[in-house]
Amino acid sequence: RRAASSAATKSYRCPALAASPFSDRTSPSYSSLLRCEPPQCLLLALVAMAAMHLLLPIERLLPRDCFWGGAALALSGLLLARLAFGQMSREGTSTEFDGRPTRLLTAGWFGVSRNPIYLGMALLLAGEATMLGSVGAVLPLPFFLLAMHWWYVPAEERRLDELFGPAW
Repeated sequence: RRAASSAATKSYRCPALAASPFSDRTSPSYSSLLRCEPPQCLLLALVAMAAMHLLLPIERLLPRDCFWGGAALALSGLLLARLAFGQMSREGTSTEFDGRPTRLLTAGWFGVSRNPIYLGMALLLAGEATMLGSVGAVLPLPFFLLAMHWWYVPAEERRLDELFGPAW
């Protein structure tokens, strides 16, 4: 299993460690210790937001009254990601980020968004940034969004295209 999954996971390298979006992320020179899957990148972004809010608050962008709106946004994102993950599980397709999907999901949450889990993650981060309200808390958000856009989504879409062809 390890040999089979290593080929599929080579494109899932931590984007923060790549020189540019155009660098060779499939190179064997990347250590397996540097592998960063989307949930780990999400956790890294959440921690970075909190740390930058504390260490580099710079300026408050939003009033403290926005805290509960941000909490609702974060919980909505968490719920969306969890429900989409549950849908994948119920439909019997792989829930691993580097797994091989067995079915193409086009209904439910996947009928609304091609990437509802990533959308949920982005909403969670936007909610935390709103809750914290400082410039420092907002800074990691675009890096996370770009990482998903440049590294993870294209790899998954290529895999879906290879597996499901025109249906995808």
